[in-house]
Amino acid sequence: MTERKRFHLYILSVAGPVPLLGEAVGAGVSQWENSPKEWGEGWGAYGERFGSNLAYNSVRQTITYGTSIVFHEDNRYFASHERGFWTRTGYAVLSTVTARHPDGRQAFSVSSVTGIAGASAISSIWGPRSWQGIENISENAGISFVTTAGFNIVREFLPDLLHRPHK
Repeated sequence: MTERKRFHLYILSVAGPVPLLGEAVGAGVSQWENSPKEWGEGWGAYGERFGSNLAYNSVRQTITYGTSIVFHEDNRYFASHERGFWTRTGYAVLSTVTARHPDGRQAFSVSSVTGIAGASAISSIWGPRSWQGIENISENAGISFVTTAGFNIVREFLPDLLHRPHK
């Protein structure tokens, strides 16, 4: 992957339609759950949640981008081309913490993990008091890992669903 392509993908991951829509939906879920409670309810609270989600994603993607340059990691999702539901699901989940390296192997991704861990820690600075502390930072990181795994599962199986022949 060229550095120009890597930068283009970084910009899309921060300000493209997918993250904007995803963070808006995430803010809606948090609004519905009234989480964090300190932000309350109403449009102003939704705006805080949406802005916080956008900031979290920007920090995560920036750390991931910078670290991926240093470690020569390609964090794009690559379909498994395997057969079997569980094999493909396992691959998609594992891809949350792996990246493609210049020699073509799929290995542990320092950049993906530091992006999530770093953004979870940094977001505790601007978040309410309930976001502070190692337990809450760990919970936030866990949610990011699980959410990313879920999106990877969708990426793995959605092409099959979209190309399914109609009877």
